Amino acid sequence: MVHDLKIAARCLVTRGIEGAYESGEIATRSLEVLSYNMPVRITIIAPMSEAEKILTKTQEMVYELTVGEVMPPTMVTVAPGQTMAELRVLLRDNRLSGTPVVENGKLVGMISIEDLINALTDNAINAPIRERMKTKVECLYADELLVHCIAKFSKFGYRRYPVLNRNNELV
Repeated sequence: MVHDLKIAARCLVTRGIEGAYESGEIATRSLEVLSYNMPVRITIIAPMSEAEKILTKTQEMVYELTVGEVMPPTMVTVAPGQTMAELRVLLRDNRLSGTPVVENGKLVGMISIEDLINALTDNAINAPIRERMKTKVECLYADELLVHCIAKFSKFGYRRYPVLNRNNELV
């Protein structure tokens, strides 16, 4: 039953440009990227006769599940005093494109691979993360419905969001 499926993964969301056959076989020539690192991945491969029922259940899930239910169980973070060189190793070893910056248990910023590339370009690989991080950060709340999360991905266009509890602590 699709409704009971809970997924903890990050994925690339795409849309086929040209469509699919009645049998469900993909008939697209190209894919348009809609979003990166969405917090849920749902793949439906079914005949068109069954697709509407499955899609309805999937849509229900988006309105019932919370961000906390689908987010990864562990989060890699960095401290503002760490260097960009340390960040490079962390991103590589964990296959990440960015991570929250945390000080004394509180979120103070976000740092991304783009920030790392800019530091390399500026010959600032030994600079502390605090000098390169973004401090204005859009967040999600663990008890927030997944549908709100999807709206924020569309509205702001960011690829990653830290998840907080209602005490503004990183979950």
